[in-house]
Amino acid sequence: GGLPYERLHELSDRLADRIEKLEDVQEVQKHGYREKEFWLEVDPGKLEQYNVSLGFIIGALASRNVSLPGGALKSPDGEWLVRTLGEVHTPAEIENILLRVNDAGIGIRVRDVARVRATFEETIRLNRTNGEESINLWVLKAKDGDIIRMVDQVKATTEEFTKTAGEPGLKIDYVNDISIFVRN
Repeated sequence: GGLPYERLHELSDRLADRIEKLEDVQEVQKHGYREKEFWLEVDPGKLEQYNVSLGFIIGALASRNVSLPGGALKSPDGEWLVRTLGEVHTPAEIENILLRVNDAGIGIRVRDVARVRATFEETIRLNRTNGEESINLWVLKAKDGDIIRMVDQVKATTEEFTKTAGEPGLKIDYVNDISIFVRN
């Protein structure tokens, strides 16, 4: 905790990747972690102006390996929203997807009919640690792993990560450390 969610998201990815490489670790599960999404706010007036349908946009996105798990459609006079997940990494990549080219060779891109913004999936369960929004990493021991060695390695990796992350506001707490019972 201690940082904006977007930064916690990035740091939790990096730290989880490091921890998963440890010998005694089977898996790292992220709790309170929301996947990145891109929202397209489609302007119905521009769809009409360019003679493009929402289905056509969905087809263009699908052809670029962008999955479309769902979305919302407002009234014909309002905006249509399409939620996307997938293989793109920035709003600019979606905005530059070519929808079609007319007979004069002029291309119509997503940015001509919609605004794209990056966000995170809707919060279903909010995790808090010591009263602050957090992303919790649950580290699971490998079947033949040594719990004490694993916890020692995880703590050493985490301490090194904290020093090199360049985020003085980053707070890392250890919760539910069962190695305490084995040590005693």
